Amino acid sequence: MKLFALSGPFDRMAPRLSGLEGESLWRAAVRGESSQTLHTQQSMGGSRWKDFLWTTLAGTPIIAERLCKQLQDGGLTGWQTYPVVVLDATGVEVQGYRGLAINGRCRGRIGFDRHESALTYRPSAKGEPMPWFQGLHFNADTWDQDGSGWIIVSERVQTLFKRAKVSNCVLEDIESVNRPATPSEIIRTESQEARHH
Repeated sequence: MKLFALSGPFDRMAPRLSGLEGESLWRAAVRGESSQTLHTQQSMGGSRWKDFLWTTLAGTPIIAERLCKQLQDGGLTGWQTYPVVVLDATGVEVQGYRGLAINGRCRGRIGFDRHESALTYRPSAKGEPMPWFQGLHFNADTWDQDGSGWIIVSERVQTLFKRAKVSNCVLEDIESVNRPATPSEIIRTESQEARHH
């Protein structure tokens, strides 16, 4: 089964929002544990209101009602919405958006394999080899095929988003997800530790 990580791009033309309530209320809403109306206001970015809006809190997407209908019509499960009040930079309410909550859960850890043997290396700006984590890993048997804290989605979602030309989101094959590794994050075996001392 092909899986994808859902995230927001760095699109300066789209608004970026700040939650006006505390982080714990947003986290509860995103996990589908609260249906309280939350308030958010544009804090940066441009004025192109797109299918996905992203807040300054990681993993808290706001979606257009058009996209809600696409998800329902596509028979996709593992998600629900909660009410949001979205304000533009001047404080005027922008209609037609809902907060996206992910009901699906992965009972195991999702993340990069941090062992030194799993790293890839790329040249830094100075041409020196720099370690990178490559590919998200988790036990697919513990995933209920609806989502997780990383917002992992199936190929059905990817197909629907492509067909509907959903804007302001990135779906990346989980095997391609990567980021630079800092030395303190890398797990070394005893023999590798000895080589580094």
